[in-house]
Amino acid sequence: MKFGITLPQYAQAVSPEGCVEVAKVAERLGYDSVWLADHVVTPPTFASAYGPGFMDPFVLMGYLASVTERVDIGTAVIVVPSRNPLAVASMLATADKLSGGRIIFGAGAGWDREEFEALGVPFEERGAMTDEYLAIMRALWTEEAPAFDGRYFRFANAVMAPKPVRPEGVRVWIGGNAPAAQRRAVRSGDAWHPSNASRTERESGIVRIRELCEASGRAAPPAMTLRLDIRLALGNRPDTPRPWCIRGKPAEVAERIGTDYAGLGLEHLGVDMADPTWEQMVESIDAFARDVIQHVAAL
Repeated sequence: MKFGITLPQYAQAVSPEGCVEVAKVAERLGYDSVWLADHVVTPPTFASAYGPGFMDPFVLMGYLASVTERVDIGTAVIVVPSRNPLAVASMLATADKLSGGRIIFGAGAGWDREEFEALGVPFEERGAMTDEYLAIMRALWTEEAPAFDGRYFRFANAVMAPKPVRPEGVRVWIGGNAPAAQRRAVRSGDAWHPSNASRTERESGIVRIRELCEASGRAAPPAMTLRLDIRLALGNRPDTPRPWCIRGKPAEVAERIGTDYAGLGLEHLGVDMADPTWEQMVESIDAFARDVIQHVAAL
């Protein structure tokens, strides 16, 4: 199993300097990936969990590519309908080229109606928009001069450069726990990447994805991945406002992960450390690497 760390790009620990330092530490500790979240705007009702806002993931991934050498740089997840798909395809391809093929495009349809209203994007159409936008991006990455005739975009001879490193384009990991996300993962994704899914949700999702693959003729299911919010008990620290976190000492968290997710075929586990400062996050990812990862891998 591979392991990744969400950077302090939002919530209480948000810090431009922290993003760089945590990424460097994660790479040095042997983590496989670092992750960025996405919302263009956030409503006040979610400020306690998400903080004042999100630093732009596209700007950050390009900068992170210049200060790291090995770790993958992923998004968990971009709200696909919130941006022009041709512009997003170009930004991702450029970042992928700069990083030597290390970009993972975590993609989702979004859930925050207030954000969609602020951006002037029809909330009820977010699923259809996401599907079309992903198809546009794949065409731009893999075809020399693609043409597209869809519901939201129509174009011909849309030449885009540079192309991503891989001939098939940037890796696409589909976020979301709902059945629609599972269908999208089979149709458009290289991986299914739900967040904080329970063992029951994972088990039923895996079964459904395998059924969808068989029905559609897809040879193999998308990779099975997961992101968890975790708060390690390391000294006297104020509690996190995220009630859905897995909490406890490193040994307890390791046992909980092993009990809840061993045997489910997880290929990648992304960890979002719910610490109030990036300095404390560095302590947590060090403890997680030292006291949790080996135990989970053995399970």
